[in-house]
Amino acid sequence: SGSNTFSGGTTINGGTLAITNVLALGTGNITVLGGYLDLGGLNPTNLITLSGGNLLNFQNWAPTEVVLSGNVDSNFINSLPASEVTVTAGSTVNLTGVTKDIVFEGGTLSNLTGYQGKLTVSGGSLDLSAGVPSGEIEVSTGGTVNFGSTASDRTIKFTGGSITGENFTGDIEIVGSGVTLGSGIQAGTIRLTSGNSATIAAGFNRDIAFAGGALSGLNNYTGTVSLETGATLTVDDTTGASFSLASGSKLKGDGTIDTLIQSSGSILAPGNSPGLLTTTTFEAAGGAILEVEFFDPTGFAGLGYDAVSTTTLDLSDLDPANRYILELISLSATPSTEGPLAGFDASQTYAFDIFTYANLILPASYSGGIAGLFTIDLTRFQDQSGVFVTQGFTLSDTGSALVLNYAPIPEPSTYGLILGGLALAGAAVRRRKQKAAK
Repeated sequence: SGSNTFSGGTTINGGTLAITNVLALGTGNITVLGGYLDLGGLNPTNLITLSGGNLLNFQNWAPTEVVLSGNVDSNFINSLPASEVTVTAGSTVNLTGVTKDIVFEGGTLSNLTGYQGKLTVSGGSLDLSAGVPSGEIEVSTGGTVNFGSTASDRTIKFTGGSITGENFTGDIEIVGSGVTLGSGIQAGTIRLTSGNSATIAAGFNRDIAFAGGALSGLNNYTGTVSLETGATLTVDDTTGASFSLASGSKLKGDGTIDTLIQSSGSILAPGNSPGLLTTTTFEAAGGAILEVEFFDPTGFAGLGYDAVSTTTLDLSDLDPANRYILELISLSATPSTEGPLAGFDASQTYAFDIFTYANLILPASYSGGIAGLFTIDLTRFQDQSGVFVTQGFTLSDTGSALVLNYAPIPEPSTYGLILGGLALAGAAVRRRKQKAAK
């Protein structure tokens, strides 16, 4: 008694409704507003919402989800067979003692501080200003987590939705593909890892820690992307973003960016074999690497070989004992097929504008030439005959460019002939002087 059956679902208002067949209630949703639903030891597949009512004989029931709406105690929640329960608008749930995972779609959760299960916020706004649970937190589309003024450095998994709170400083870990980063994320640092992807929407301004995955929409972004060890990112956008490269990370592409900061052991690989990267400010650290790929030694910077164009080239952290590394790479084909460099004749001279700049900042106490701040690595560079070039490259400064020069080094036998010729010329001069004195 006390139930109404209608197309699409069943509502129980009071009394006890016992079923003896799993199809007795049809295939619609079941809402228990009061009284009892006696499942009779059966396993119906209906979605059941408990909103003040209760269940009997549900020992064989194996739902994937149970929806709670109303005041429910922890003992009842823990007795439910589902691995997670959904809390909806109008519900009040005290999480003290609750061991089930919770999906929050509205209502009120109290005593969050001691909760250790997984909390998924997929709807409504969850206020964490009174306490932050210690278990896993995930925010999905439609949900909002508000830390208020509570200080927290928790890691939150994120598939969509919003995160606010002036003192939240934790990581927001992207989970899934095509996650949108929008203006609703007002706190924390986004962390993107391998296998996941995110698109930056207009208005997003949080810092991004990039450990892998795919990141798009940089044209909408003016924050900072920090590449972590092992990460590789290609930037072909025009963006106001700044990039910081940790040791073991790599930045590629033909993009135009704001500030680029390289740490020791990080790699910058301009272009897409070859190409030009443009920055507002370039800060180089000793031990950082610029991979310079060459495909056409007679071509222009950014077309025949890799180059960097910057407004300010900051070399202030370099010194002769802590140099920036230019790693020269010859290509036999594009993209990035290493091999003999067609057209590079080791007996000829060449000049390449590797860096162009408007402002150059040198170390304050340094008085040597520009070459003393760089190491030129030739272990991956072959001439047109496939012979590895081991010498002949030097670096010079024109006042607006750092130029990589190549000139052939004479063989030792050639030096001997030159020295012999000079000795003979000197002897001839001496003989003429002796004759003139007689």
